[in-house]
Amino acid sequence: MRQMFRRRASAARQREPDAEKLLEYGAEQLRPGDIILADQGTAAFGAAALKLPADATLIVQPLWGSIGFTLPAAYGAQIAAADRRVVLIVGDGAAQLTIQELGSMLRDKQRPLILLLNNEGYTVERAIHGPEQRYNDIALWDWNRLPDAFAPDVPSRCWRVTRTHELQEAMNSSVASDRLTLVEVMLPKMDIPDFLRTVTQALEERNSRV
Repeated sequence: MRQMFRRRASAARQREPDAEKLLEYGAEQLRPGDIILADQGTAAFGAAALKLPADATLIVQPLWGSIGFTLPAAYGAQIAAADRRVVLIVGDGAAQLTIQELGSMLRDKQRPLILLLNNEGYTVERAIHGPEQRYNDIALWDWNRLPDAFAPDVPSRCWRVTRTHELQEAMNSSVASDRLTLVEVMLPKMDIPDFLRTVTQALEERNSRV
């Protein structure tokens, strides 16, 4: 029986990370006083289910749906509250719109934890308008090389995780990090939280009647 449980645990550790598993691990690593920013889309809808620790702040921007807002907002939040940890959850498509502020973070020696959800494009739009529409694909960047491109003399730590256990290790190591930490989480193209799936299905049904 013990061997069976160990095999199951090992299999779970080797699975690809998904959006809900990411948020589950992320919630475990949040600390009192953290400032969490979740960009519009997969990140924001998933973060809506997070149980925040005491005195934590969650910043989202759902009204206008302007993707990319949270990356510069995270920079500003760290300036305003230098003694608090900033945790940014942002998709790859959103990050490409405002990535230059990563350079500002590094220049000012900020130490945010950035969870970059890489699903190779605009997954929310895929769910609404069709998974194979080319306009929902984006250029595939080498995200782990960007901190060095923006600030080659400033230390940072980068991860690219493709398995659940790698994600857990990266999250654990970031808790006491003394530098900017970028964790690129590779996700399936159509992996979205259940709450967001419900919303996109409703939008798809409405659009089909127009």
